[in-house]
Amino acid sequence: MTTPTWPTQINYLAERGSWQLSPSEPVLRSEFDYGPARSRRRFTRQVSKFSFTVQMNEEEHAMFEGFFLDDVRAGAAWFNMPVYLGRGGYEVRAVRFTEPYQVRDAGFRRVKVSAKLEVNMTPLISGAGTYFVGQYGEEAIDGINDPLNVIVNTTYPNIMEGY
Repeated sequence: MTTPTWPTQINYLAERGSWQLSPSEPVLRSEFDYGPARSRRRFTRQVSKFSFTVQMNEEEHAMFEGFFLDDVRAGAAWFNMPVYLGRGGYEVRAVRFTEPYQVRDAGFRRVKVSAKLEVNMTPLISGAGTYFVGQYGEEAIDGINDPLNVIVNTTYPNIMEGY
């Protein structure tokens, strides 16, 4: 199953002053009676809380409701969406609703949709992947995708049968 993507016909630009990003606590700290405290990472994939408000017209709102109910299964599924992370632009990230969205009237046949999401802060493409695409182009990924799929999904499991 492919990951749904925010429809391009629906506005995703957060209203000024409406977005808020709260990073999750990535470190677990253990205090002891004697000696220094120990710290370790809680998880490798950091998920942050993100909330924002978007203005939509009636058509966009109808498409959004369909996307929410059907494509992301009433908010249960992860989907890709451009998210403003406060670094000067939007970046596509995997997100999921943490609670149902809220709608209020904005006047002139428009509505304001407020949503609370959790954002996977791991980029969809790593720094090495960005370098690879920059050096060899997007076509190079297609060239290695199929052989890699064959190696990982057909050859590799055969090697592990004896274990």
